[in-house]
Amino acid sequence: MEKLTVDEIIHSIKRNIKLIILFILIFTFSGFVVSKLLSKQYYKAQTNILLTSQTGEISYNYMMLNEKLIPAYEEMLNSLDFYKKIKSDYDFDLKVESIKSSVEVKTSQESNTIKIFYSDINKTRALDILKAITEEFRKKINKKSLNYIEEPSVKKISSISAKKTIFYFGFFSTIISIFLAIFKDIIDNTIKSKEYIEENDIKILGEIDENKEENLEQYKKVVAKVLSKNKKVIGITAPENSKHLGIISYKIAKEISEYKKTLFLDLNLHARNLLKLEDMNDDIEDFFLNDDFKIHNENNFYTVGSGYSYSNTENITEICLKEKINKLREDFDLIIISEADFKFADTLFLSEFEDSKIIVVNEERSTKKDFRALINDLKEIKIDILGVVYNK
Repeated sequence: MEKLTVDEIIHSIKRNIKLIILFILIFTFSGFVVSKLLSKQYYKAQTNILLTSQTGEISYNYMMLNEKLIPAYEEMLNSLDFYKKIKSDYDFDLKVESIKSSVEVKTSQESNTIKIFYSDINKTRALDILKAITEEFRKKINKKSLNYIEEPSVKKISSISAKKTIFYFGFFSTIISIFLAIFKDIIDNTIKSKEYIEENDIKILGEIDENKEENLEQYKKVVAKVLSKNKKVIGITAPENSKHLGIISYKIAKEISEYKKTLFLDLNLHARNLLKLEDMNDDIEDFFLNDDFKIHNENNFYTVGSGYSYSNTENITEICLKEKINKLREDFDLIIISEADFKFADTLFLSEFEDSKIIVVNEERSTKKDFRALINDLKEIKIDILGVVYNK
């Protein structure tokens, strides 16, 4: 399994940003639906009582006394007997245990306060029972009245908070969607950024977007780097079979012909077939064996195309091929050979007669495994790698 660099992770997120956003929106909306479907509505009555003296005074001595008594008051409010008395006096249509389990008591010894909460699916009953609890509590502590910080009130509550549910669904869906996007790229094993090429110490000659029609300036930059190397015979190959290989090779050669007398050998016929170059002579055997072979020429740009295979062309010997290439070196300033992908033995064989190789890497199609194999094979036979044309 391949490791991704920080740049590749960033590129992975950018490439999949639409899917990530869609994933987040779907799950966030799902969170909203879940909160509505599973949430139960109920009512919560509450009050806040301040413990004072019989006359309502708040003194230091009385506060110190209440501080000692508050734990006892809390025990009383949580006792079953307390709610049996409420049930007996008010005859609520609920079991004692049910009333007790719906009560929540919070005390503060420092502030001498007691908060009492009661939850019920019936709004009126929730408030009535809370008032009954406070009244019974008043009687138990022998007070004429209670000093309320907050009068008994009731509000509607959802068992599941829609805001929290939506937040959690949105948060976790963001994490999961980004993880899945990165994991997909790890499993994918295809090259997703030019940084991977540079990490393997291979120069980038330029970036081409062959899916865009207006890419002449991109080709000019590539050609400028190629011409600066002063090579005579350059083979152009790819890690995998690609229709773009022939087209990119052809356009590079054609742009070079603006500056030098250039021969373009389309040995995989991709350029001829995809660009519909009907005038390109495709008799490769005649080309290599016949000195009078007529090469199609257009403004200093010479082209020959054929589905060449060294293993299937018995009449073209290695010596014959070498002699022909040497003669072509004299006749042309630069020879560009568009080859098959590097999985074919012919591409490796042709390397013997070339000065350098250019590799066409197709983003999200060329695999790291095939690219490394190609680089290792070229280094093993000591072939100069001019650089990579990165097709986005």
